[in-house]
Amino acid sequence: MRKLMFAVEGQKLSKQGDFSGIMAGSKGYLRCHVQLRDNDWLYAKKVMVFNDEYAVALNADFECTVPDDVTDCLPPCRLRGGIQTL
Repeated sequence: MRKLMFAVEGQKLSKQGDFSGIMAGSKGYLRCHVQLRDNDWLYAKKVMVFNDEYAVALNADFECTVPDDVTDCLPPCRLRGGIQTL
């Protein structure tokens, strides 16, 4: 399993580390971890939204699995995400 690291500060979500080599069709392989850099999001319910269509709740460790439908895209595969409150 590969963990993709993100950081959120205020309203800005940024990638942390290396995102190269993500292959289309890698089912159940990608996880996201979000580091909260301030307390704005601490007590809110959080979801990652992939490709403006697939919303996945973050667990208590601020992690989620990337949906298989997102990784099924044809090359070039781009992972676009955002974080929202419920």
